[in-house]
Amino acid sequence: MGIAVVGSAAVTPTLSGLEINDQRELIKTCFSQEGVHLFSSKDGGLKAHLYFSLGYDVTSTCDLPKS
Repeated sequence: MGIAVVGSAAVTPTLSGLEINDQRELIKTCFSQEGVHLFSSKDGGLKAHLYFSLGYDVTSTCDLPKS
C-alpha cells in the first residue's frame, strides 16, 4: 500500500502516518486496531474518510475523528 503526492504540497511524516497540506485540504493517515484510515478535511470539516481492512490486528496509532 502506498500514497503519492504530486505537486508542491507540504508533506509531514508523523508517528501515525502522513499529513499532507496543500493549503486547501489536509489529508491524514493512521491505523486503527484492524485497518488503515485516510481522512481528508477542508476548512476544519471532515470531507472524506476512506478505510482499508488489513484482515489482521495492528497497533492503533491515532484517535478517530468524529464524522
